[in-house]
Amino acid sequence: MQILISRIDEAAALADELPEPYLKKAREFSSPKRRSSFLAGRVLLQRLLKAHGFLSPLPALSLSEHGKPYLPKDVPWFFNITHSQGFIALAFGKCEQGIDLEAAKPRHDFTGVTQRVLTKAELAYIGSMKPDTALDEFTRLWTVRECLLKVTGRGLGGLSGTGCDPNTQSAWAAGCPEGSVTSLRFDALSERFPMWLTYFAQSKEEHAELSCFEEGKIVRAAPKNAATKQRMSVISK
Repeated sequence: MQILISRIDEAAALADELPEPYLKKAREFSSPKRRSSFLAGRVLLQRLLKAHGFLSPLPALSLSEHGKPYLPKDVPWFFNITHSQGFIALAFGKCEQGIDLEAAKPRHDFTGVTQRVLTKAELAYIGSMKPDTALDEFTRLWTVRECLLKVTGRGLGGLSGTGCDPNTQSAWAAGCPEGSVTSLRFDALSERFPMWLTYFAQSKEEHAELSCFEEGKIVRAAPKNAATKQRMSVISK
């Protein structure tokens, strides 16, 4: 599997290479940010398909019942997209994908949010941490949840069926297959906040190839500022 990371504006600037239906769809968005992230994701997907031998323009995508986009059945690839703070990341592989990118930025009513979202084990885990560390770890645990929910295609509607146990380094989400999640912390990807990127793999031994999209090319190298790396097993509950 492959993870491709890019600045949204850099990828969106190449939108003219997309088939017209995607450009037409983008014009329907009233938000410039939404329009740019939509176009950037489709540009990156088309470039990855081309790099793996699919030379035709990006085909029309289908949507699951919860709105997750899929490639046609005759294209043997799966993908998932996430974006935050001007950056976009795309997970690409031969099985169901899930990925989430979040900035560790201050949250309103942080205590209330953690109590609504986290399990007892997680609350105990971050309870003795300093505020900045607790915020950072909460962000990582949140990306794990979002990642697994995106694997299932359920979105935040399935949040109550997710959880993590830092003591056993395990995580779960209703309907998600077993496997693993890997979290990478980028200290300087965003100029304002550290960021966590978490991706799913169905094999516990599988590792993603990290690539960057720079100057219109896929560079098969990890971003230079990837720092902390943590891994959790995904279990059935």
